[in-house]
Amino acid sequence: MISGLMRKRFKLIFNNFQVFLIVSTLGLSLANVSLMAEELLPQSNIKQLFSPLSKIKEISIPYLEKRESFFYKEAKKYKGTITYIFPDTFIKTISGSERQQFEITGEQLIIKLNWNSETKQYQRENQIPLNSDTKMLQFKALLSGLLSGQTEALEEYYDMKLIRLNDLQLKLLLTAKHDPFVEQIQQDKQTVEVVIKHTEQLKSNHNGKPLPHIQTMIIQGSSMEKISYTFLAPDIKVN
Repeated sequence: MISGLMRKRFKLIFNNFQVFLIVSTLGLSLANVSLMAEELLPQSNIKQLFSPLSKIKEISIPYLEKRESFFYKEAKKYKGTITYIFPDTFIKTISGSERQQFEITGEQLIIKLNWNSETKQYQRENQIPLNSDTKMLQFKALLSGLLSGQTEALEEYYDMKLIRLNDLQLKLLLTAKHDPFVEQIQQDKQTVEVVIKHTEQLKSNHNGKPLPHIQTMIIQGSSMEKISYTFLAPDIKVN
């Protein structure tokens, strides 16, 4: 015979198990709803999304950057701004004690180092042709598409997918088409994941067309390094 105390314990355990099943089932249901909410959008939507950026004269976006790698003891963190100036100048500035500047103008990369706080100038400058570095050509294509609306540049270097995550966000997935370094070491090709907010889009002065607000970007690939960006509200000048 089962004592009254044993019956109470058994009932409590059984009730808790029922609650666990209900919560677990609810969790799975919510996960399924979340998965069902994602939707692969037509390729034409990518050009439509970024085309209003072609009217921008200048845009400057503050960012927070986090670099993680097998070779780092701990993640490296930076902050600064990324700027696009019409027609083809892109400037990435790292602020703080390690202040540096990387400028892409046309087919030239200019690296500026050794910032002098008294003269307000960099003491060292290196110039590198872009065509000598596939990675930099890819990076220029990435900036061209995301900041100036030149999606043709993205198409040249990346396979693209645009996914609707929910009513608030879109996700752009990019996979590098060609990466000689990856072919040698047989690692995954570079991938880029960009999350875009599309309900509270920034309004331009050009016919009131909305501009996509890029929230985050994650770059990961053959270098065994993961680079994560969080973008803050941009400063925009429109033609």
